Amino acid sequence: MTARVLVTGCSTFLGARVARALEAARFRVSATASRARDGVTALDVLDRAAVERAVAEHDVVVHLAAVRAYGEPASVERATRVIVEGTRHVLDAARERGAFVITAGTAEEYGPDAPLPYREDGPCAPRSEYGRAKLTATTAALASARAAVLRPSTVYGPGQPSMMFVASCVRAAADDGEVVLNGGSQVRDHVFVDDVAEAFVRAVETGPSLAGACINIASGDPRSVRSIAEKIIAHAGRGRLSIGPASSRAGDVREMRFDTQRAIERLGWRATTSIEEGIARTLGASRR
Repeated sequence: MTARVLVTGCSTFLGARVARALEAARFRVSATASRARDGVTALDVLDRAAVERAVAEHDVVVHLAAVRAYGEPASVERATRVIVEGTRHVLDAARERGAFVITAGTAEEYGPDAPLPYREDGPCAPRSEYGRAKLTATTAALASARAAVLRPSTVYGPGQPSMMFVASCVRAAADDGEVVLNGGSQVRDHVFVDDVAEAFVRAVETGPSLAGACINIASGDPRSVRSIAEKIIAHAGRGRLSIGPASSRAGDVREMRFDTQRAIERLGWRATTSIEEGIARTLGASRR
C-alpha cells in the first residue's frame, strides 16, 4: 500500500517542492501550512491537538514548518517556539501514531567554528537564534526512536524568497542593476531545490531504517559568493558587480564545506544539478 505522507511547511520555498516531488513519486500527500490555500490545509504546529489530528491518518511526516525572524524579540521568540515546540508536537504525535518523521535541519547548526568539512557527527555550536532553535529540534528528533534529520546546505532555485543571496542577485541582474557584495570571498555550498526535494523523497522511500540519522544534503561543490554572482550576471547578460568591504562581524561564517558521504551511503543520493544549470533555470523562471 502506498504510504500516506503529511508534509508541514508547504507555504515555504522548499516545502512546496517537497510536496510536489512526493506526489510525483506516487505517495499520498497531505500538504499543510500555517495558512490554507489551494491544495494546502491549515495547520498550526503550536496547536498540539491539531497536530495530533493531522498526524493520526499518516504513515510518514515530513516536517518542514519553520519560521525565521530577525530583530524584534517577540518575533524571534515565536519563531523559536514554532521550531522547537512544533517539532516536539510532531514527534509526540508521530510516536502515538507509530509514524516515521523526517525533519529538516540547517547548515547554521554547525556554527562558525566547526571544523571543515562539516560532518554530521562533528561538533555544533550555532551562533544564530535560528541555528540554536534548529539544533534543539534536531537533538529531539535524533533522540526519538522513529525520526531522522536531513540537514541541507544553502538551498536555491526558482521561487526562493527575494532576500536570499541567489534570488537577490537574480533580481538585480534582471533589472540591469548592481549586485552588491560584502567582500565576496565567503564560500558557500549552494544546492538546487529540486535536488533537495529528491533527497526527501529518498528518505521517505528508505523509511524507518534511517531512524537516528542526521544527513547532510549538499552539492559538494562549494564556491565563493563572488563567483556565483559573476555567473548570474554572465548568464543574464545584464547587471554589474559592486564589491564592498568584507563584513567583520563576530560569528560570521567565512566558509562552509560539507561531507556528503552519508547521503550517498544511506539515501543513494547525490546532487545532480550543477551551479551553472541551476542558475540558468532560476533565471529562466524569473523571466516568465
